[in-house]
Amino acid sequence: MSISTIAETAMHAVTDAAKPEALPQMPAPESVSRFEELMQQPLAAPGNDTAQHAGNHLVDAIRKQAGQMEAALEQVTTLSANAASLSPTQQIAAAAQVSLNLSLAQFDFQTKMAVVSASKSSAETLMKNQ
Repeated sequence: MSISTIAETAMHAVTDAAKPEALPQMPAPESVSRFEELMQQPLAAPGNDTAQHAGNHLVDAIRKQAGQMEAALEQVTTLSANAASLSPTQQIAAAAQVSLNLSLAQFDFQTKMAVVSASKSSAETLMKNQ
C-alpha cells in the first residue's frame, strides 16, 4: 500500500467528477416548467393587521410581566422600610406574602418562556419538514 500525493488525489477527484454518471441529471421538463410558473407568481404578503396584532400581544405580555415584577419588588422595598414597625408575626406574614408574589411572578414568567420555547421548537421542526 502506498501513500498517494496531493496531486495524485486531486487528479483522481477531477477525473471521477468528469465521468458522466457523476454529473447531476437534469430535471424533467414538467418540473422545470412548473418551477418557472411558480417563480412567475407574485409573492404573497402577509396582512399587516395580523402581524401588528401579534406584536401587540407580545408588548402587552411584556408590560404585564414587568408590572408584576415591579409590584413584587416594590413590596420588598416597602417591607424592608417598615420591618422595624411590625411585630414579628406581621413581619413573617408580610415576608410570606412578598415571597408568594415573587414566586407567582417568576412562575408566570417561566410559563410564558416555556410556551415561547415550545412554539419556537415547533416552528423550527415545521420548517425542517417543509
